[in-house]
Amino acid sequence: MADSGTDERFATIRVKAETTSKQIDDLRLKCRYALWGLDDGFRTIKWMPVYIAHMKDKRRSIRTATLVKLGTNLRHSMDKAICYSYFNGTLPSRISRAIVMYRAWRLRVYFDNGKPVLQD
Repeated sequence: MADSGTDERFATIRVKAETTSKQIDDLRLKCRYALWGLDDGFRTIKWMPVYIAHMKDKRRSIRTATLVKLGTNLRHSMDKAICYSYFNGTLPSRISRAIVMYRAWRLRVYFDNGKPVLQD
């Protein structure tokens, strides 16, 4: 979405991203026990289309790039934790769960700190 050139392309990509977000949420609910401890990451990563949509008019900004970077870091740590769980047949390790939780928190905080302040 951040690299889309036109508003029409942005809207098309956003619809696809929202569909993917819904699929992730459905899978998260089905695999809750097997991927215990990664729920925070799944809940946060599914909000990425919304986070980027807030930056629609500033797609080339440092803030947008940082949001994408934080989201990518979260995705990579989730991939690593899921692969560990899959190949070992166990829950994700404590360290990988902690990393996912930290990166999810970090992404949410970064987004929340950039929201406009309501005027009284």
